[in-house]
Amino acid sequence: MSERPRTATIVWLGARGGRADKARILATAAVTAVAVVGLLSAACVAWIGPGDGPYTSNLLMEPGLHPGVVIALVLLTVPVLALSGQCARIGAPARDRRLAAYRLGGATPRDVVRIVGAETGLAAGMGSVLGAGLFLLGRWLLDGPTTVVGTYTKTTIRNTGPDSQSILREDVVGRVHLLPTDVSLPWAVVAVVAVSLPLGTVLFSWLALHRVVVSPFGVVRRADVRPPRALPAAFFVIGTASLAVFSRIRSSSGLPNEAVPSVVAVVVALFLMCGVGMILGIAAISSFVGAFVASRTSSPALLIAARRLAAAPYTSSRANAVILLVAMIGGATQGVRANILVTTDPADTFYLDTLNLVNVVLMIAIVLAATGALVHTADTVVTSRQNLASLAAAGVPRAVLRRSLLLESLLPLAPATVLATAAGMLAVRGVLGTTDTVTHGPFRHQVIEVVHIPIPWIEMGILILGTLATTALMAWAALTFVRRSTDPRELRTTA
Repeated sequence: MSERPRTATIVWLGARGGRADKARILATAAVTAVAVVGLLSAACVAWIGPGDGPYTSNLLMEPGLHPGVVIALVLLTVPVLALSGQCARIGAPARDRRLAAYRLGGATPRDVVRIVGAETGLAAGMGSVLGAGLFLLGRWLLDGPTTVVGTYTKTTIRNTGPDSQSILREDVVGRVHLLPTDVSLPWAVVAVVAVSLPLGTVLFSWLALHRVVVSPFGVVRRADVRPPRALPAAFFVIGTASLAVFSRIRSSSGLPNEAVPSVVAVVVALFLMCGVGMILGIAAISSFVGAFVASRTSSPALLIAARRLAAAPYTSSRANAVILLVAMIGGATQGVRANILVTTDPADTFYLDTLNLVNVVLMIAIVLAATGALVHTADTVVTSRQNLASLAAAGVPRAVLRRSLLLESLLPLAPATVLATAAGMLAVRGVLGTTDTVTHGPFRHQVIEVVHIPIPWIEMGILILGTLATTALMAWAALTFVRRSTDPRELRTTA
């Protein structure tokens, strides 16, 4: 390339490639479409006005709960966007060879960066348009069928005195919506969401390449890969310990019990410290678990998985980071659930129904986060096909190779999930306390009772086992590629 290529040429080169490159583009587009649908759904909830509705769900009927619903929907897009990052690594060795061929043909490093940005932007742009189209089509299709005659809860706030109010909830029969398909969402919001995701994806791809040099002979990284450090794990321990004793520190220091902005800021900062420490420290856990198991096992599958973990701890940590973040949030959610159910009237099903919906959202988040394990395992099988073919040619059964790939995902994830879930639970119990007060009886003869907040062992066990089982199922689904990757002809293929 003797002169700077035109934009059309850059886009054309970015769309070229083999089956792995096309699979990467399609997967990135599909994941981006899901993220766009989630963000637009959150915008619909945020734009619910007084004249919209009514809805069958209390989460949509109560204006005070709308911010929580919006935050939950936005948080659901976090594992989706992380899955997009996993999809971007599909067929990475083949893409590196293709980029090196472009450099051999005369392309400059800047041209290569533009080609990668064009490929990423093209995939994200296709997904953004698809997601916006599916969202608008879904609104049009569901606006009529989801408007039914049913019962919904109407909330009325009455002034019973100069400084007091009463909340009246009554069941009303009428036309009710299941979803906020009647909300008038501004077109500017749709455009901003549809444009911001592709632009953010392209910017992220450019930032990811600032330490990478594509030469005519391959891809060279400027920074050497360092062994994982234990400092992030220290941040996790400090943040978790601080949250666990937060209520005692607040009471001894004389801070108010109300949720003042300074107290909320400290709690959020400590929780972020826990999350960042866990995400960055999973590589150290993978390295430690790999070295520990490799020196003590005689199982071939365990030995292969442990050696791979010890040699490349960052590879599995990228797929497990979002799973652990969701597990930590899930542990905190179960702690809040236990606190609310103990201090509310069992006859009032409003809070129970709301918390059950929160658990449904949590289950969806776990499935979305675990999908990254599917992409990671499939990419590992495809990119390591020469090594897998060598092991198979040496006499290692395919069943052993399948078990080793499955164990490679679960070995560091099992202890880390327990730690993340426990950290979320300890954080909530440390901030909200382990006891609360419940008022019984009529107004003039009320009895205040101190109740202890139980630890939801069953819910935590279900959360941990469900997370591990979902991840194992996703990773197992990707093992169908093992038979093709262990073919003896793959020995001639450069991994």
